[in-house]
Amino acid sequence: MLKVTDLKIGVTLEARYKLIQKLGEGGTAVIWEVEDLEANGDRKAIKVCNSHAFKAVMLLRQEFSTIQRLQKDLEKEPKSEQAKYIVQVETLYPLKKPHQDDRIPLHFFVMERIVGCTLESLILKSAQIDQQAKRKNLWRSLYRFCFYRYPFLRSQIPYSQIANWLAQLTEALQYLHSRHIIYCDLKPANIMITNDGNIKLIDFGAVILTEDKNTYQREVATRSAQGGFTFGYVAPEQMCGQALPQSDFYSLGQTLLFALTGLPPSEISVRIQQDKQLDISNPKPKKVVLPASRAEPLLGFGFNYAEPLSKQSSHYWRSQFPSELSNFLLKAINDDPLQRHRDVEDLSKEGKSIAKSLRSQFGERAVLTQMLVVAGIAAIATASTLGLRSAGVLQTWELQAYDQIVRMRPDRGADPRLLIIDVPREIRVISDQLLVDILSRLKKYHPRVIGIPLIRDQERPTTLDSAIKLQKIIQKNPNIFGMCVHSDSDGKRPTYPFLPKITTPIGFINSHEDPDKSPRRHLLMYREMPLDQCPANISFALLIAHQYLQIPSQDNPQMLSKTYRLGKATFHSLELGQGAYQDRTIDYFENVFQIMIDYRSPNIDEVIPVSNLLEADLPLEKFRDRLVLIGRASINRDATNIKTPYGSNVEFSDTQITSQIISQLINVAEGKQPILSPATFVIDLSWILILSSLSAFLGWRITLRTGQFIVMLSLLIFIYLACFYLFIFQGLWLGLVPMIISSVVANLSAITYTKYQYKLMERM
Repeated sequence: MLKVTDLKIGVTLEARYKLIQKLGEGGTAVIWEVEDLEANGDRKAIKVCNSHAFKAVMLLRQEFSTIQRLQKDLEKEPKSEQAKYIVQVETLYPLKKPHQDDRIPLHFFVMERIVGCTLESLILKSAQIDQQAKRKNLWRSLYRFCFYRYPFLRSQIPYSQIANWLAQLTEALQYLHSRHIIYCDLKPANIMITNDGNIKLIDFGAVILTEDKNTYQREVATRSAQGGFTFGYVAPEQMCGQALPQSDFYSLGQTLLFALTGLPPSEISVRIQQDKQLDISNPKPKKVVLPASRAEPLLGFGFNYAEPLSKQSSHYWRSQFPSELSNFLLKAINDDPLQRHRDVEDLSKEGKSIAKSLRSQFGERAVLTQMLVVAGIAAIATASTLGLRSAGVLQTWELQAYDQIVRMRPDRGADPRLLIIDVPREIRVISDQLLVDILSRLKKYHPRVIGIPLIRDQERPTTLDSAIKLQKIIQKNPNIFGMCVHSDSDGKRPTYPFLPKITTPIGFINSHEDPDKSPRRHLLMYREMPLDQCPANISFALLIAHQYLQIPSQDNPQMLSKTYRLGKATFHSLELGQGAYQDRTIDYFENVFQIMIDYRSPNIDEVIPVSNLLEADLPLEKFRDRLVLIGRASINRDATNIKTPYGSNVEFSDTQITSQIISQLINVAEGKQPILSPATFVIDLSWILILSSLSAFLGWRITLRTGQFIVMLSLLIFIYLACFYLFIFQGLWLGLVPMIISSVVANLSAITYTKYQYKLMERM
């Protein structure tokens, strides 16, 4: 008679089964791979009792009978899929049941040879990743980081595989419990993973039958006395002598936690001790008494058990997994069996729902599907925002944002080329003689250009002699220029010619304000000249800039083209529908060529009162080669001044606005500053769509509320800084408000979508 110690490779049992190799060894049995000599050498496995003791042999025989019983039940249901989760057995040797006083022979039973490995070995092998291999897969790691909402599992097992195992294990437990069987020893070492990724339960030595209550109580006492359980995977109440159906739920939770983290429960406990310096050497026992309502199915036993570290360990992994999976695990490994799943149907229903959720999030096409959803959310947010913008709803906010950026950018200081001769507001109408005196005085200082941005109407104080003198002095000096005003197309604003009439070039000044009464646009020329008394076809500021730069103006400025060349710069006309200007009721967008006003500073130029010019001897250097404007620079609070983007506390006169535009044109023509213009529709669309996509992606990718808030705040700051930078250094006015609105809408929509998906999975 063979003994356990006689088993080795090459030994043949029952003249049929030749031992090939040892597959594994447990506390009560050894598993060998064998060659069936009577079945053409088919490879099978045998489970051999590693003792000749009566109790050990009876446990092996009981395990065989349990599996055989399950097989017979499954044969009655040929379409049942649960058969694939149970290892298949063939024959028990010897068939005769021994007596306690007999000399007990070697006992074993034959079962199928499962091609694969245990879950334990698979996880431990997968978790041991070489750091060099990680560096080689940098792009793969970056891809996982970007497109998986949760960190990739430490065990390196895909979530889709975890989903399959979860569904299969819950289905297997549901089948066992429906047959009144508590598995009692669910752990990674007892779960085989086949080559196709399916599970098989291989060890039924610790099962307990619950059909007969007396048998159940006797088996529970026997199992607890033997203590043949794996610490960490066994439920607390089972360690204290009471195995419940919920005990399998606890073991399932710990098994899944091991598959996710690659750490067995004991190692997690050690890490907690090191981290928190917890003293768990003498845990206080916790008394649990089941209520009367559940006393019958669970026998109503009271028990003591040491509280494990499930709650303490949750901070290691809870935020690393999808919330639905974390909640499932926390419920399954709860110390109190009353707080776990009510029954196996409840467990199976939730397990299948979570498995479906994991497949949808981490399946083969999950990334593509989720990115399509993110792209759809971004597209809807972009389209809705641009729709509001085109309707003019956002125009006021965009203009306010423009003003805010103008106020926040660095002050470029006064333009040293500009000088204003300030005529005080006490002189309500400037006479021809006063202009003659000012111009005669200025001629002695030899400025490069003299501009007169003053309305010269019929009611001005004049005499024939002073009018002739003024006309002669302007026509004899080619560096002196006047201005006129065109009438509006609707006739609300009258036309003002320059008087007295001169033959030298003049420019027009037609101020046009935005709906909030703030000038942000400047009219350079008309494409179709108004029929009025103002003969000028280019603006006064453009005329002065041409003369100062000594660049001849274009021969036919009334061109249909939407571009204008000045020095090194090419200006593009601002059109309705570009940038913030979407409201079709705004004036001056037809048959005109206009640009954005690029304000330089609240203090744009040096101001000299007209009295100082006429009465004092001023240094020649103060005027030489400068551009002098004669007008009103002082602000009279009782008079109508012009509000600017600098706010209600900073108001400019007409002359100061003109000097801002002249300074802008000269600097742009010399290449010292960029041309300020709104972004084109394509540029705005690209920015809004990209930022909406990024915002929607972050709303989908970030799971924690704090993280979502921080990331979204950072994105909004980035948007503002990007707009601010491009405005200052590139002269590009991006749609800040549409970008912010679209980004926020896309982010909140993505967050709402993920929450809806989670709630939808919960209901299933």
